[in-house]
Amino acid sequence: MTGYQLLAVACAGPLVVVIARVWGKRPVFVISAWIVIIGVIVAAAAQNFETLLAARILQGLGAACFEGIVTPFIGDMFFVHQRGSRISAYTMSLWTGSMFGLIPTGVITQNLSWRWTFIIAGIFLAVFAVLMTLFVPETAYNRAAVYELDVNGDEGIDTLNAKRGVYETEGDKEGINRTTTTTEFGPRKNIWQRMAMYNGRFSPENPIKMLIRPWALLLHLPLFWNMIFTGMSQVFSVAISFIIPQVYGVPPYNLSPAQLGYIGAGPVVGVILGAAFSALTFDPLVTYLARRNNGIYEVYLAI
Repeated sequence: MTGYQLLAVACAGPLVVVIARVWGKRPVFVISAWIVIIGVIVAAAAQNFETLLAARILQGLGAACFEGIVTPFIGDMFFVHQRGSRISAYTMSLWTGSMFGLIPTGVITQNLSWRWTFIIAGIFLAVFAVLMTLFVPETAYNRAAVYELDVNGDEGIDTLNAKRGVYETEGDKEGINRTTTTTEFGPRKNIWQRMAMYNGRFSPENPIKMLIRPWALLLHLPLFWNMIFTGMSQVFSVAISFIIPQVYGVPPYNLSPAQLGYIGAGPVVGVILGAAFSALTFDPLVTYLARRNNGIYEVYLAI
């Protein structure tokens, strides 16, 4: 059942990323959260294996967005040199889930029943879904192309500096403060406007082409390696969590569900320590390397 849930996550992942890129992240987050809630309710009430399997697949479809668009969500809200600690916290949550989950679920299963693992999880997830629906606004925002310095490079910086000089000169002459916001893009919407479930389209590209494009990137060796490294590491961490009962829940160990859960404590401690180290070092390191490279973050040719 866990395998099919992960398969659902993998299949839905590219689709939710494209939807979020075109129509915004807020509707994807909110709808996905409630899909997970429905899946948990069905699982808690399941009376046969087929229903429970269907519930797990539904949970996987809902959880796909939390695997795929949280990182760009962080990118919407923070500068490059501020993202390290936030991504570390997200990664810690993602990786500890498969191991830390063993601890409470083992105790709950042994003392109550397996249904209560879904019931209790559903309570927490319901609170999470309500808070997300009420308090998480849309973070995507279309900027004028001149501000996309990550792709414009030095040319974009020179253009912005020239534009800034013109506006400052005109402002000094007329005694007013000018902004560089264009009428084409306008100011960013306020918080109440961004709480709408639909905030317009954020990309003019064809969603079908966007869905197909990533597969062509498999020919790009560094991207392919990053995908394999990240994906396989998560696969193995999850695989270990459901291999543990098959190894230690039978003779000669015969561990109880609670004891099996406690095995997950070790990896959790390791992930927390690793995430803490990353959070404390990544942002200062990025800032230092960018300074060494004349203010450019992506390429470290000057090191």
